[in-house]
Amino acid sequence: MFVWVYGLTFSLSFYFLAEDEPLAVQLTPLFLTALLSFFLSLRHLREEKNASLHIASLCTNVLLMFLFWVKTDDMYYIFTAVFSVICIMYVVANANTFFHSPPKWLIVANFISMVTSTVLFILFYAAVKNHAPNHVIYIPLTLLLLVEASVLVRLRTMEGLKPEKIKELQNERIAYGITILVVLGTSIAYTSDAISLSMNALICTIVYGIGLLWMCSPIMAEVLCRRNGYRGMSELGDNDL
Repeated sequence: MFVWVYGLTFSLSFYFLAEDEPLAVQLTPLFLTALLSFFLSLRHLREEKNASLHIASLCTNVLLMFLFWVKTDDMYYIFTAVFSVICIMYVVANANTFFHSPPKWLIVANFISMVTSTVLFILFYAAVKNHAPNHVIYIPLTLLLLVEASVLVRLRTMEGLKPEKIKELQNERIAYGITILVVLGTSIAYTSDAISLSMNALICTIVYGIGLLWMCSPIMAEVLCRRNGYRGMSELGDNDL
């Protein structure tokens, strides 16, 4: 789910950038995502669960906000160095999961997707600011498509999971793959001057937003069912019980 959240966050930040909004507004999506990661980290730590993903997300968002606020000439070198440390620390914190928990290939694929999504954001920013050629954004997008395609292929022969769970994973990967294809298409249109940056960012924001809502729909449906169930129980009288 975090790749959807990051996609929505980054796209919305670029939309505010394209609309020439104040820097504080541009950084608001990153700040909100950092705030979410902070509270999730506290919750996991309180429940004695592994909070490394949320801590890594928090550190990454703080890093990006700092770099975009300061706008130092060495921002890309700083990002590469610090983000590499964050990734290494995340792998070390989850070494048992990466090297011993099955299926290792799916865990590695998810890690690559998260890292590549963040790299895509910084490369897109560099392209928009003319700090790098426009075609560099095709590299992480192509890698994301390759990862999703390889996961879909391997899911067909995956053992140890129920068919319903495999079908659910396949649907999630197909949805995310379609989203990446849309982002790639709009990015090609943008770099070809067929559409503006704001239109590109707006389309990406809508697509990621729809994907996030679709991912959260089972959770929201479960919450609504529980609330309706509790409401129904509270409306029962003593004679009904």
